[in-house]
Amino acid sequence: DATALRLTMTKEGFHCADDGRGFASRNDVLRYFGRFGTPHQEGDATYGRFRLGRGQIMAHAKTRWASNDWQMTVDTRSMGYNYELDDLEHGVPGCSIEGTWYEPLNDLELMSAVQEIRDLVRYTRISVELNGRVITRDPATEKWDFEDEYAYYRAKEEGAVSIYNQGVLVRHDSSHLWGAGGLIVTKQAIALNVSRSEILRKTCPVWKAIAKVFGPLADKVSGELGGRRKT
Repeated sequence: DATALRLTMTKEGFHCADDGRGFASRNDVLRYFGRFGTPHQEGDATYGRFRLGRGQIMAHAKTRWASNDWQMTVDTRSMGYNYELDDLEHGVPGCSIEGTWYEPLNDLELMSAVQEIRDLVRYTRISVELNGRVITRDPATEKWDFEDEYAYYRAKEEGAVSIYNQGVLVRHDSSHLWGAGGLIVTKQAIALNVSRSEILRKTCPVWKAIAKVFGPLADKVSGELGGRRKT
């Protein structure tokens, strides 16, 4: 339910804070924070599916999580995936995460990480600010070849087909797969694997509907390109 997120990244660590509801109770912390893989209820999360993402953060940094009246401290190198739970004297709205990298980043690694985050969240519905600059866009304000209840579509002659699941980058399909390049930003959630890097193309009805639309758009672009090359 967050509408905005602020992220600061440095070579030493990061700080991330949102304006969502956070953990509603101490019992919620015990039920969801320390346990990986608890299924989401339908409609309780836009992007979360498997409750595994925070484990990836914990593998790279010592982290301190603060939400409403509780603070959770995790240091996987000394505690494994156990955590310390403390009550906060002064509540923190939403959720705030401070992390210190186990291995500090060099200049190139920091620059690469910042660019990767820009690419990952480019069309998210919530406003994302990274190191003081808003890096998200509203797809409704851009020009598209086609739009329906499933997605925004844009085909181009060359390059990969970038696919965003409700604004978050999933993957870049090779142009050989479609015969053209382009961009797809879905409005509805598409089914993904656990690592969220592959689309379940054969079983996801939303993706099947999207592919039926984008395929002809790509064919048209590749046909026009072929015609120009012949002349």
